[in-house]
Amino acid sequence: MSDYSKDLMIINSVLGRGLDEFGQPRPYTDEEFFLISHQIGANQFNSNYRKLFEVLSQWIIREINPKSSLEIGAGPGYLLNCLNFLGVDSVGVDGNEFSKKLYSTLHPLYRDKYFLDKTFVGNYGDMDLLIAIECFEHINDEDLNGLMTKISTKNNPKKIIFSSTPFTFELENFDFQWGHINIKSESEWIDFFAKFNYKIMDLKPPVTEWALAFELNN
Repeated sequence: MSDYSKDLMIINSVLGRGLDEFGQPRPYTDEEFFLISHQIGANQFNSNYRKLFEVLSQWIIREINPKSSLEIGAGPGYLLNCLNFLGVDSVGVDGNEFSKKLYSTLHPLYRDKYFLDKTFVGNYGDMDLLIAIECFEHINDEDLNGLMTKISTKNNPKKIIFSSTPFTFELENFDFQWGHINIKSESEWIDFFAKFNYKIMDLKPPVTEWALAFELNN
């Protein structure tokens, strides 16, 4: 972790973010998660962030060429915006109202493509592609199994673009405060998706070093 990130953690602790009334660590609230993500440049105000998802969206068009996609954990929604702009009928789902508000403000043309759905109760129809980037580590195994059961039977994606940080961070309480409750290795995620009949592809999504692609094992 960089010194800059450590300094931000200290600043946010001084502000009381991620601390309970007794000064003990607790998971960030949705608003804190949103504000700190903004601090570290994890949204479309950051040119590097925009470039990352512009490159990824173009890669998806070139390598996957989906007609439709469903993104779980859409965050500030820049990838959702990029895919819709490039002609993919893309839907994004997230549980953070602050992220949805930012998306609706910055991308009004595709406002109706973003759904606030913390427990994924909505029906979004068949999709060619499922996207889950740095999301599944926030969901416990029981809920993940329910989520993927519903997706694999109701949304029927043919392919999956996936990324979930496979390691814990060195700074004390970092993972706890960020809600990283389900960190798995690459092999564990491969086994997880295999339960739903998805196999690893020989493709490397250009979003993180540990990103993976899966396809339905027909």
